[in-house]
Amino acid sequence: YVQSKTSNIYTGFLPYERGGQGMTPKQEWIMLHEIGHAIFAIAVGNVEDPRNKYMEEGFVDYFADEVMGESHTGRQIRGKFAAPEKKIANMRGLAQIDVDTSIWGEDFVMNVPKAEGYAGVTHHLFGLEFIEAFIDVFGKKDLLEFLRRFKRAEDEPGTAARGTETIRGILLKMGYTPGQITAFEEELHAKLRENVFVAVRNPEK
Repeated sequence: YVQSKTSNIYTGFLPYERGGQGMTPKQEWIMLHEIGHAIFAIAVGNVEDPRNKYMEEGFVDYFADEVMGESHTGRQIRGKFAAPEKKIANMRGLAQIDVDTSIWGEDFVMNVPKAEGYAGVTHHLFGLEFIEAFIDVFGKKDLLEFLRRFKRAEDEPGTAARGTETIRGILLKMGYTPGQITAFEEELHAKLRENVFVAVRNPEK
């Protein structure tokens, strides 16, 4: 969208183009996800830094989940990640890259082979849990303002909204107290442990 100003909605997967009788729930969810990117671009502006993409992906997954309801969700589509039990128990950070690094280490996280445009391991699922934790702790009314500030921080020369301290700084400037931010971090980590990670005692990695 940023480069071409065209829609993020891709229709090649739609079953009627292959002679089908309608979309499956998964195909409908994917379509809503892509519509969510277009909405995000209009309201906030597309996130460009690969280390920040989790924020946009999290919102558009949340959007698709809200429209679909409980019948089909991004969590069902994306599955979970196995990770060391002790590392999951002691995860740190508010940003995806920071949490990923606290679990797998920076060298591994920054060199994971992923699709171009993303960084780290958990971007889609982390983003969804971030958005839902934000709403649970702070409510919906400030979410758009937070996302716009996050995007502006990315666009400022010499800065990037890719770290925990940047997110913490945005929340402080929005008037949230250190105690509220700590409560948000605790809620985020609880959601990650429940919905994103599978704890293993002796992982290969």
